[in-house]
Amino acid sequence: MVKTKTQIPKLDLDITKFTFLKDLLLVKSIRAKDPNGLIDPQQYEDKPEFGEVIKLGDQVSNIKVGDTIRFGKYSSETIRTKGADYFIIHEEDVSAVMK
Repeated sequence: MVKTKTQIPKLDLDITKFTFLKDLLLVKSIRAKDPNGLIDPQQYEDKPEFGEVIKLGDQVSNIKVGDTIRFGKYSSETIRTKGADYFIIHEEDVSAVMK
C-alpha cells in the first residue's frame, strides 16, 4: 500500500474576517529564508513553527496582534487560502513570543 500525503485544499475566502473564540489565535505562516532570501523548499514538507498573530480570541491574555510566536508543529489546524497559509492554535500551544 502506497502512503500519500493529504493535500489541504486552498480556499477562496478572507479568513481574517472570522471572529475567534476563547483562547484561539489566528497565525499567519512565517517561513525561514536562506541568506540569499530564498525559501527552502523542504520547509513545505512540514508545518512551520513560527508565525505572526493576526487575530485573537476574547480570552487570550499574554499575546497581542502583531507578535511573532513559536508554536508546536502539530498543535494547529491549517487553513490555506490563495494568499497565504494560516494556522488556528490555542494560546497554551505557544512556546515563545518574540518582542
